[in-house]
Amino acid sequence: MLKKLSCGLAALTMVGVAGAANAGVITTFSNRASFDAAVGSTTLEDFLPSAHYPINSGVLNQFTNEAGINPGDIQPGVTYSTPVGSGVFFNIDAGGGYTGGMLDSIRSTGTRSLTVTFDAPLAAFGFDTNQLMGSSFDITINFSSDGPSSTSHAVANSLGMEFFGFQSDQSDITSAVIQGNSSTFNYILDNFSFGGIASQGVPEPATLALFGLGLLGLGAARQKYKSA
Repeated sequence: MLKKLSCGLAALTMVGVAGAANAGVITTFSNRASFDAAVGSTTLEDFLPSAHYPINSGVLNQFTNEAGINPGDIQPGVTYSTPVGSGVFFNIDAGGGYTGGMLDSIRSTGTRSLTVTFDAPLAAFGFDTNQLMGSSFDITINFSSDGPSSTSHAVANSLGMEFFGFQSDQSDITSAVIQGNSSTFNYILDNFSFGGIASQGVPEPATLALFGLGLLGLGAARQKYKSA
């Protein structure tokens, strides 16, 4: 009887914990080395060593077969997309003193954002950018566990690349939408890293309370069994 009652209380506690799940708490990083140390192994996308434009489909992933990009050239696990436009609205650019290619959208072809969608929920991602995207950019991170989180980030570096990283305390990031404020580019990013492990979050008060109730229930059950 005690075993059955204990299992029932444990199941009730687990149901309560699952029901209390919220979107992960995001930790931001401005240093790639610190990001790498916190999240561990990630996949790096450097967007090829040469220019490819325009990407007329508005979609870039491992299956892309246009603009000199072959299937398999882009790392699997992510799709980069933007609303379809005219001209060179979605590109991989190269040169200008930068190593390898950079994914960007030219503002003169219309205002648009970049959506980065992950094949499966993950814990972290990060990228390099600079003020070619503007003095700041907005980012909305979407989660599998709850609603989105939108923040704005200042960009200090005018020409050299600057790192921005984002790590959740859960593996629940499904996508991100990035929008710069430059008059030249809608967005520009390079060396996109994704994957890693979740940060060590502190359990929410509701979760702790449910766990405590479960322990109290187990203690009461044991006491009743002994008394009987």
